[in-house]
Amino acid sequence: MLIKESIKNITQLIGDPTRNVPAGGPIIASTALLGVSLLKLSYNISQNEWSPNKKERLQQYQEKLNELEKELFVKMEADLTAYQKNLDNQGNNSQQLKSIIAIPLAIAKISTELLQITAQLKEEFHKKVEADLKIAILNLKASLKGALSIIKANSQLLPPTDSYLKQLKSEIAELKEKLQQL
Repeated sequence: MLIKESIKNITQLIGDPTRNVPAGGPIIASTALLGVSLLKLSYNISQNEWSPNKKERLQQYQEKLNELEKELFVKMEADLTAYQKNLDNQGNNSQQLKSIIAIPLAIAKISTELLQITAQLKEEFHKKVEADLKIAILNLKASLKGALSIIKANSQLLPPTDSYLKQLKSEIAELKEKLQQL
């Protein structure tokens, strides 16, 4: 019941036209969080079948999943703050615009890293978590693609001569290449 009410409250808040809330950033972070939660579930269920040596060898991945999950929560909060500051500046501050681009970029990088971890561990997961693993991958890819959409939309607000755009295009190209390899 708590989950149903929490999700209901969030969707009503986001869909309320009278409130000025960021939607895209927290949604892509939430989507990635759902993905990492399913990865952690898949990892935890699968490790019950592993030998002690394998558990020890793969422990670093569990620690990394926990670390990236924490980073996503931080980025979600940062997006809310950056959005409000940008709103206060009426979108006229190019540094603020860059911050509302940098946060989805960071979320995209985290999602990509999680997808890479998944690819590295793919053979280690137990068959009984196959569906959970696939859903985790779909969530992470959706988060990454959503982040790229936000970046594209917000980067159009910067002057075309801004040097940040060149760096941004390079980073986006790198993320897209990594996504194609996964």
